[in-house]
Amino acid sequence: MENITTLQEHLQRADEARAQGKYWQAIQHYTEYLSATVPESVGLVHDLRLEALVQRGDLLHQLGEPEAALAGYNQYYLEAGSSEQAVDALVRIGEQQANMGDYYAALDAHREALHLAEALNITAGRAKALKGMGSAMMHVGRTEEAAENLRRALALFSQLGDDFESMRAWNTLGITYSFIVAPDKAIK
Repeated sequence: MENITTLQEHLQRADEARAQGKYWQAIQHYTEYLSATVPESVGLVHDLRLEALVQRGDLLHQLGEPEAALAGYNQYYLEAGSSEQAVDALVRIGEQQANMGDYYAALDAHREALHLAEALNITAGRAKALKGMGSAMMHVGRTEEAAENLRRALALFSQLGDDFESMRAWNTLGITYSFIVAPDKAIK
């Protein structure tokens, strides 16, 4: 394994490439960091490894490589253990599966994220998992359950003061209401 300074340089180059819009180059730097470390790393190296997995997965998603992004998020989950990062990984897995049209798998991933977030008492994780469950349920026609999960997510986002995620949940709730022919609620 390379020394910590060299490892951090890989991540710095990745961040610079990303900031310049050189996304494939950034992915290469994240991959170099991951190749130079092992999943069993500890401390700062482990934390940076998890961050590299997330950033690489996000870029792969944005660049239209859904299977590669999903594989990266799965690796992130495997390396995160039972932690807040594991909840984040499961939410990302669920979102990616939904983006790929596999709503039942997305629902399973979000449900697992919810259980872990509840066990670890992570409010933001619970909210994101509920929002993901609501979205997946909407896509498979379980609109009443979808609306209930989205309302629960909204309450948690409000409690957290997370306006961005609240707006995303409101948007999905509006679409859900339009499916259950409740235009008055959809407009609200």
